Amino acid sequence: MNEFTILKILEKQGQVEFSDPKFLEWAGEERIDVDALISRLIELRLVARTESAIRLIDPTLITGFTPDGKSWAATDSDRFQLWLAEWMRRRREE
Repeated sequence: MNEFTILKILEKQGQVEFSDPKFLEWAGEERIDVDALISRLIELRLVARTESAIRLIDPTLITGFTPDGKSWAATDSDRFQLWLAEWMRRRREE
């Protein structure tokens, strides 16, 4: 959920400064390992890091929730549509 939250903030603001008091307060309240969170988002190729901030690589981010409560994020809408169609087909078969 922390990944989803930071992605939604980035979607709205464009970038998050590491020194931003609101970001630091949120990270502290949620007991977030900021370095681990950022590393995970970089691995997923969703964000880029500068010395003082993170930003979305692609501003066309698509985010949402599946009926089972999982969150998702994607930047390739065509590929995402294929994944979602397959996910829904498997869900109907359960």
